[in-house]
Amino acid sequence: MTGTVQSSLASSPSANPIVDEYHGVSIPDPYRWLEDLKDKDVEAWFKAQADLTDALLAKIPGRDALVDEWMALDKLKPAAYSAISYEHGRVFYKKTLGGENVGKLYFREGWKGTEKLLFDSGTYKTGVVMTIDSMVPSWDGKHVAMGFSSKGAEYSEIRVLDVERGTLLPESMYPSYGPIGWTKDNNSFFYDAGKVTDIKSPEIELNRKTRLHKLGTEVASDIDFFSNESSPELGIAPKEFPNASIDESYPDYLIGFVGTVQGLCCGLSSGGERDSRAAAG
Repeated sequence: MTGTVQSSLASSPSANPIVDEYHGVSIPDPYRWLEDLKDKDVEAWFKAQADLTDALLAKIPGRDALVDEWMALDKLKPAAYSAISYEHGRVFYKKTLGGENVGKLYFREGWKGTEKLLFDSGTYKTGVVMTIDSMVPSWDGKHVAMGFSSKGAEYSEIRVLDVERGTLLPESMYPSYGPIGWTKDNNSFFYDAGKVTDIKSPEIELNRKTRLHKLGTEVASDIDFFSNESSPELGIAPKEFPNASIDESYPDYLIGFVGTVQGLCCGLSSGGERDSRAAAG
């Protein structure tokens, strides 16, 4: 070890290890101090380890040349297309070029129209690599609800893009698994939300909801549209994920379901009449 690492260890709490006793046998744990990631000594120890690792990797012969060759080959890859959708004469899709780590949102006026860059998530937050996890265009093609995340995070922040202006609307929803779908009037959309918003809490996975947001209104006033609280008569378990959306092929019906192997499926007509029945989810 380097002197930096050795001095970090010598001055750390590992000099006085925590000792647990199991069945009369004392078991010392000299590394439990590393569990406290807010401790300054722990931060210094990890930084010393990272510095040591970087110094050793930098000594590998031909390392930089190999990395440059890999990057050059990566740029030769053809573009990758995903999340393709067609709404009101407009084609929306995410495209990732060779050499890019994350894709950008593009659209065309018709399948043969000129490709236009609609949104680059790399410009969303300075110094932070953001990924477009999900996107749902409105039926009239004038707005796109998008879910962003960074560093592989499980939960997204939802923002809405005005297609004509190429700008984001002010409202933001976080944390969420993403937007679900739009209403017929194109002024509101359904999205996933939770009763608990602390992403470090194990309770965040429980009692999920489908909420309804109307453009231009406060997020705090969004309707709890489908959940075990808004529909207690359906017996939705805390661990089940309620989901509701309107299919454009059947615009007079809103279909709800929960994400379990043998879930409860609920259909709502445009008039609000509810029909619930068991179904395989």
